[in-house]
Amino acid sequence: MKADDYKHGIVWMDWQHADLIKEFHALHEACEKGDSALAIMKSSKTLERYIEDHFGLEEAYMIKYGFPDFKRHQLEHLTFRQKFKEFRETGLDREAKVGSDLLLLMVDWIMKHIMATDKEVARFLARKGVK
Repeated sequence: MKADDYKHGIVWMDWQHADLIKEFHALHEACEKGDSALAIMKSSKTLERYIEDHFGLEEAYMIKYGFPDFKRHQLEHLTFRQKFKEFRETGLDREAKVGSDLLLLMVDWIMKHIMATDKEVARFLARKGVK
């Protein structure tokens, strides 16, 4: 999984996706080395920032340009926010498995949302002249 594989042609979106992919790789490497505690905390903070910054910006663009499937996309964001909140509340109590749980949450989001749903938004925004 390389950051370039997830570029959709919208600069801010690509930059934020690349940041998330980079964090995924750092967490994966730390978990494989057995150094996951600090990496989990860092990745958790990165995801928290990503959720607020990326989701907020993406939703603002969708509203501004009238993305027709806004409600469904927003629901995916809300669902991920809830999953992340549950992870933060319960996952950190299970330190032995928490790294792999966070990795699974991230890879699921990357594969399902970034590669499909965000690609639709990027195509729509590109047709509207957004770069």
